[in-house]
Amino acid sequence: MNEKQALALQEFNRASELFSVLAEPTRQQIIVLLGIEHAGLNVKQITAEMRLSRPAVSHHLKELSRVGMIQATKKGTENIYQLKLTESLNQFEYLIDVIRESCKSAIAEEETL
Repeated sequence: MNEKQALALQEFNRASELFSVLAEPTRQQIIVLLGIEHAGLNVKQITAEMRLSRPAVSHHLKELSRVGMIQATKKGTENIYQLKLTESLNQFEYLIDVIRESCKSAIAEEETL
């Protein structure tokens, strides 16, 4: 295995937790919902939109927060959740760049077909 291939595998491993969290459709819905509501939403508002129990919504928010896709800001007695995508998007873009670099010959061959 050459250095480029090792780097690609390393980046896949690093991103696998993020992919795992994003594979859950409910979390995808929460991301879309928070993308529409730029000012953020509290758990009660998200629960009403998602038609899930509060504990279920809290669990999904915790997972999204753990991988850095959302952030909670304390406002009075409640947390307001907002998207925090820059780091995750940068991670995706870097992974794509690493894949392109490590698989150049396969990509070039595919483009000639």
